[in-house]
Amino acid sequence: MNFYFNGCSHTEGAGLDFECKCCSSESERKIKHNFTGLFSSLFGDWEITSSQISSTKNQLFLESECGKSNDRIFLESLRSVKLFNFDYVVIQWTHPSRAFYSHVSGIPSLRDNKKELCRNTRNNFGGQDINVNSHLMNNDINPLSSGVKLEPQATLQTLSYMISLQSILKDKKYCFINYHELDKDVVDESYLSEIVDWSKFIYIDNVVDGLHGKLPIHDDNLHHDKDGAQIIFEKLKEYFRV
Repeated sequence: MNFYFNGCSHTEGAGLDFECKCCSSESERKIKHNFTGLFSSLFGDWEITSSQISSTKNQLFLESECGKSNDRIFLESLRSVKLFNFDYVVIQWTHPSRAFYSHVSGIPSLRDNKKELCRNTRNNFGGQDINVNSHLMNNDINPLSSGVKLEPQATLQTLSYMISLQSILKDKKYCFINYHELDKDVVDESYLSEIVDWSKFIYIDNVVDGLHGKLPIHDDNLHHDKDGAQIIFEKLKEYFRV
Protein backbone atom coordinates (compact mmCIF):
# COMPACT_ATOMS: atom_id res chain seq x y z
CA MET A 1 0.00 0.00 0.00
CA ASN A 2 1.27 3.48 -0.89
CA PHE A 3 0.68 6.72 1.03
CA TYR A 4 1.39 10.24 -0.22
CA PHE A 5 1.71 13.31 2.01
CA ASN A 6 2.65 16.84 0.96
CA GLY A 7 2.68 20.11 2.88
CA CYS A 8 4.96 22.49 4.75
CA SER A 9 6.71 22.19 8.13
CA HIS A 10 3.55 20.99 9.88
CA THR A 11 3.46 17.85 7.76
CA GLU A 12 7.24 17.59 7.94
CA GLY A 13 6.94 17.31 11.74
CA ALA A 14 8.76 20.48 12.80
CA GLY A 15 7.25 20.47 16.29
CA LEU A 16 8.27 16.93 17.15
CA ASP A 17 11.89 17.30 18.27
CA PHE A 18 11.38 15.77 21.72
CA GLU A 19 13.48 12.88 23.01
CA CYS A 20 12.13 9.34 22.77
CA LYS A 21 13.55 5.84 23.08
CA CYS A 22 11.76 4.36 20.09
CA CYS A 23 13.43 6.51 17.40
CA SER A 24 17.08 6.51 16.41
CA SER A 25 17.11 9.99 14.86
CA GLU A 26 15.26 13.31 14.74
CA SER A 27 14.16 12.68 11.15
CA GLU A 28 12.62 9.35 12.14
CA ARG A 29 10.88 10.94 15.12
CA LYS A 30 9.36 13.72 13.01
CA ILE A 31 7.63 11.12 10.87
CA LYS A 32 6.86 8.31 13.29
CA HIS A 33 5.16 10.60 15.84
CA ASN A 34 3.48 12.90 13.32
CA PHE A 35 0.13 12.16 11.72
CA THR A 36 1.97 10.93 8.62
CA GLY A 37 3.58 7.98 10.38
CA LEU A 38 0.66 7.38 12.74
CA PHE A 39 -1.77 7.03 9.84
CA SER A 40 0.54 4.83 7.78
CA SER A 41 1.04 2.55 10.80
CA LEU A 42 -2.65 1.70 10.78
CA PHE A 43 -1.98 -0.53 7.80
CA GLY A 44 1.15 -2.30 9.07
CA ASP A 45 4.87 -1.76 8.74
CA TRP A 46 5.96 1.03 6.40
CA GLU A 47 9.13 2.60 5.08
CA ILE A 48 10.01 5.97 3.53
CA THR A 49 10.56 5.60 -0.18
CA SER A 50 11.12 7.71 -3.31
CA SER A 51 9.99 5.14 -5.85
CA GLN A 52 7.42 2.36 -5.91
CA ILE A 53 9.41 -0.82 -5.53
CA SER A 54 8.49 -4.36 -4.62
CA SER A 55 8.59 -4.58 -0.84
CA THR A 56 6.96 -6.44 2.03
CA LYS A 57 6.38 -3.06 3.73
CA ASN A 58 3.96 -0.30 2.84
CA GLN A 59 5.48 2.71 1.10
CA LEU A 60 5.31 6.25 2.52
CA PHE A 61 6.00 9.09 0.07
CA LEU A 62 6.63 12.28 2.03
CA GLU A 63 7.22 15.47 0.02
CA SER A 64 6.64 17.99 2.81
CA GLU A 65 9.24 20.69 3.46
CA CYS A 66 9.61 23.67 5.78
CA GLY A 67 8.58 26.97 4.20
CA LYS A 68 6.89 25.45 1.18
CA SER A 69 4.23 27.44 -0.68
CA ASN A 70 0.90 26.31 -2.08
CA ASP A 71 2.35 26.91 -5.56
CA ARG A 72 4.94 24.28 -4.94
CA ILE A 73 2.65 21.92 -3.02
CA PHE A 74 0.27 21.99 -5.97
CA LEU A 75 2.93 21.44 -8.66
CA GLU A 76 4.67 18.65 -6.77
CA SER A 77 1.42 16.89 -5.90
CA LEU A 78 0.15 17.20 -9.46
CA ARG A 79 3.30 15.61 -10.79
CA SER A 80 3.59 12.88 -8.15
CA VAL A 81 0.00 11.63 -8.39
CA LYS A 82 0.48 11.35 -12.15
CA LEU A 83 3.80 9.51 -11.88
CA PHE A 84 2.87 7.10 -9.09
CA ASN A 85 -0.12 5.13 -7.90
CA PHE A 86 -1.16 5.99 -4.33
CA ASP A 87 -3.79 4.34 -2.17
CA TYR A 88 -4.14 7.37 0.11
CA VAL A 89 -3.29 11.01 -0.63
CA VAL A 90 -3.18 13.75 2.03
CA ILE A 91 -2.42 17.34 1.00
CA GLN A 92 -1.79 19.99 3.66
CA TRP A 93 -2.21 23.53 2.30
CA THR A 94 -0.08 26.25 3.85
CA HIS A 95 -0.21 30.06 4.09
CA PRO A 96 -1.63 31.39 0.80
CA SER A 97 0.76 34.37 0.66
CA ARG A 98 3.81 32.15 0.23
CA ALA A 99 5.41 31.74 -3.19
CA PHE A 100 8.46 30.25 -4.83
CA TYR A 101 10.53 30.71 -7.92
CA SER A 102 13.31 28.75 -9.59
CA HIS A 103 16.72 30.21 -10.28
CA VAL A 104 17.94 29.72 -13.83
CA SER A 105 20.98 27.68 -12.78
CA GLY A 106 20.91 23.92 -12.82
CA ILE A 107 18.33 23.40 -15.58
CA PRO A 108 17.98 19.61 -16.01
CA SER A 109 18.28 17.76 -19.28
CA LEU A 110 15.13 16.54 -20.98
CA ARG A 111 16.63 13.10 -20.65
CA ASP A 112 16.68 13.28 -16.86
CA ASN A 113 14.54 10.68 -15.13
CA LYS A 114 11.36 12.59 -14.21
CA LYS A 115 10.51 10.18 -11.43
CA GLU A 116 13.88 10.77 -9.78
CA LEU A 117 13.76 14.53 -10.38
CA CYS A 118 10.41 14.83 -8.66
CA ARG A 119 11.86 13.49 -5.42
CA ASN A 120 14.67 16.07 -5.41
CA THR A 121 13.04 19.04 -3.73
CA ARG A 122 16.18 21.15 -3.99
CA ASN A 123 16.13 21.14 -7.79
CA ASN A 124 12.52 20.60 -8.60
CA PHE A 125 11.18 22.61 -11.51
CA GLY A 126 14.11 23.40 -13.76
CA GLY A 127 16.45 25.30 -11.45
CA GLN A 128 17.37 26.01 -7.85
CA ASP A 129 14.03 26.48 -6.08
CA ILE A 130 13.75 29.36 -3.61
CA ASN A 131 10.85 29.52 -1.17
CA VAL A 132 9.51 33.03 -0.55
CA ASN A 133 7.88 33.48 2.86
CA SER A 134 8.34 34.92 6.33
CA HIS A 135 10.91 32.24 7.15
CA LEU A 136 13.21 33.23 4.29
CA MET A 137 16.73 32.95 5.66
CA ASN A 138 18.71 34.26 2.70
CA ASN A 139 19.46 37.90 3.56
CA ASP A 140 20.35 38.61 -0.06
CA ILE A 141 16.70 38.13 -1.04
CA ASN A 142 13.95 40.57 -0.10
CA PRO A 143 10.73 38.49 0.32
CA LEU A 144 8.46 41.37 -0.72
CA SER A 145 10.35 42.18 -3.91
CA SER A 146 10.62 38.48 -4.67
CA GLY A 147 6.88 37.99 -4.93
CA VAL A 148 5.12 37.32 -1.64
CA LYS A 149 1.45 37.29 -2.60
CA LEU A 150 -1.13 39.78 -1.39
CA GLU A 151 -4.89 39.33 -1.19
CA PRO A 152 -7.08 38.64 -3.03
CA GLN A 153 -4.54 36.92 -5.32
CA ALA A 154 -3.16 34.66 -2.57
CA THR A 155 -6.46 33.02 -1.62
CA LEU A 156 -7.79 32.97 -5.19
CA GLN A 157 -4.75 31.02 -6.38
CA THR A 158 -4.99 28.59 -3.47
CA LEU A 159 -8.67 27.95 -4.22
CA SER A 160 -7.75 27.31 -7.86
CA TYR A 161 -5.09 24.81 -6.81
CA MET A 162 -7.58 23.02 -4.57
CA ILE A 163 -10.14 22.76 -7.37
CA SER A 164 -7.59 21.47 -9.88
CA LEU A 165 -6.22 18.77 -7.58
CA GLN A 166 -9.70 17.69 -6.55
CA SER A 167 -10.63 17.12 -10.17
CA ILE A 168 -7.55 14.92 -10.62
CA LEU A 169 -7.98 13.03 -7.34
CA LYS A 170 -11.73 12.48 -7.65
CA ASP A 171 -11.35 8.72 -8.11
CA LYS A 172 -8.79 8.31 -5.31
CA LYS A 173 -8.95 8.26 -1.53
CA TYR A 174 -7.72 11.71 -0.64
CA CYS A 175 -8.03 14.35 2.05
CA PHE A 176 -7.10 18.03 2.24
CA ILE A 177 -5.92 19.88 5.35
CA ASN A 178 -6.10 23.67 5.27
CA TYR A 179 -3.58 24.57 7.95
CA HIS A 180 -3.40 28.35 7.49
CA GLU A 181 -6.23 30.84 7.30
CA LEU A 182 -7.71 31.79 3.94
CA ASP A 183 -9.03 35.31 3.44
CA LYS A 184 -12.67 35.10 4.56
CA ASP A 185 -13.86 37.98 2.35
CA VAL A 186 -12.31 36.40 -0.75
CA VAL A 187 -13.84 33.02 0.06
CA ASP A 188 -17.27 34.57 0.64
CA GLU A 189 -17.23 36.63 -2.54
CA SER A 190 -15.47 34.34 -5.04
CA TYR A 191 -17.35 31.87 -7.20
CA LEU A 192 -14.32 29.56 -6.82
CA SER A 193 -15.32 28.73 -3.25
CA GLU A 194 -18.57 27.28 -4.65
CA ILE A 195 -16.57 24.84 -6.79
CA VAL A 196 -14.27 23.59 -4.02
CA ASP A 197 -15.58 20.39 -2.40
CA TRP A 198 -15.24 21.41 1.24
CA SER A 199 -16.39 17.96 2.40
CA LYS A 200 -12.94 16.65 1.45
CA PHE A 201 -11.23 18.56 4.28
CA ILE A 202 -10.57 17.76 7.92
CA TYR A 203 -10.76 20.79 10.20
CA ILE A 204 -11.51 22.24 13.63
CA ASP A 205 -14.44 24.68 13.85
CA ASN A 206 -14.35 25.58 10.12
CA VAL A 207 -12.18 24.97 7.07
CA VAL A 208 -11.40 28.59 6.18
CA ASP A 209 -9.79 29.42 9.55
CA GLY A 210 -7.35 26.53 9.22
CA LEU A 211 -5.71 24.49 11.98
CA HIS A 212 -2.99 27.02 12.78
CA GLY A 213 -3.13 27.90 16.48
CA LYS A 214 -5.98 25.49 17.22
CA LEU A 215 -3.84 22.54 18.24
CA PRO A 216 -1.50 21.94 21.20
CA ILE A 217 1.68 23.69 20.10
CA HIS A 218 5.41 23.18 20.49
CA ASP A 219 6.96 26.55 19.61
CA ASP A 220 6.40 30.21 18.70
CA ASN A 221 5.69 29.24 15.07
CA LEU A 222 2.65 27.30 16.33
CA HIS A 223 3.90 23.94 15.08
CA HIS A 224 1.75 21.25 16.66
CA ASP A 225 3.30 18.96 19.25
CA LYS A 226 2.78 15.23 19.76
CA ASP A 227 -0.75 15.75 21.11
CA GLY A 228 -1.59 17.96 18.13
CA ALA A 229 -0.33 15.28 15.75
CA GLN A 230 -2.58 12.78 17.52
CA ILE A 231 -5.62 15.03 16.97
CA ILE A 232 -4.94 15.28 13.23
CA PHE A 233 -4.38 11.53 13.08
CA GLU A 234 -7.72 10.84 14.77
CA LYS A 235 -9.47 13.15 12.32
CA LEU A 236 -7.85 11.32 9.39
CA LYS A 237 -9.00 8.00 10.82
CA GLU A 238 -12.54 9.30 11.11
CA TYR A 239 -12.47 10.87 7.65
CA PHE A 240 -11.19 7.73 5.88
CA ARG A 241 -13.20 5.42 8.18
CA VAL A 242 -10.27 3.18 9.00
